Amino acid sequence: MDILHYIGEWITAVFEHWEGYVSGGVIGFSLELWKRFRDWEPSKKVFGALVILGLLFSIFSAWKDERVKYEQEAKKEEPLLIVTVFDMVRGQVIGDPKFHSSMLLRMEIKDSGAPSVAGNWTLVIDAQPQADCERMRIPETLELPRNDNGPPYVFHASEALYEKVETEPIPRGGARRGIIFFHCALSPELLLRASGKLRVQDVNGTWWEGEFIHGSLQEHQPYYPGISH
Repeated sequence: MDILHYIGEWITAVFEHWEGYVSGGVIGFSLELWKRFRDWEPSKKVFGALVILGLLFSIFSAWKDERVKYEQEAKKEEPLLIVTVFDMVRGQVIGDPKFHSSMLLRMEIKDSGAPSVAGNWTLVIDAQPQADCERMRIPETLELPRNDNGPPYVFHASEALYEKVETEPIPRGGARRGIIFFHCALSPELLLRASGKLRVQDVNGTWWEGEFIHGSLQEHQPYYPGISH
């Protein structure tokens, strides 16, 4: 029976710890020193108390060992998300009474732990952490103007990262790339100079984040494999 097997393992672990405490541990060492320098032989009661004390320490140590093993195994069953922001395209929102600027992030999310979905995307601006930034759905075709009068940036709904990870779990060791688009209640000038964090929750509600730094608008549109499939 499994229970007898586990009881046997527990007794063995307790005995191994007890033997270490009594013979070579603090208890045994202290007792040996006392005998040598004080020329004293412990009575049966003292010896019995030390044996019981060693047993209590041994039971606790055996429990602690199993607790550590359990926590290590549990961590293997938890997601471990890594959020990486490649670059950003920041711009101005026209005609919206609430939102005045936009930020599109090209990014990747990896999972080195248990498979997990990712959602509840949140953009946090360091200079104004209470600023309202709302994730927007990406239309079939999204054009964002450039500030050098060049052709606009063009993105597509198929590139939306939330479509790739919010319902289908990222496998252990897997990665997904895509874009996330926000409208923010900040001036375009302030957002242009802003740095901050992109945060996301896993299936257990744990928050993970990736940092981005301030800078000018990207004047090119590099190719990141996996964003557009």
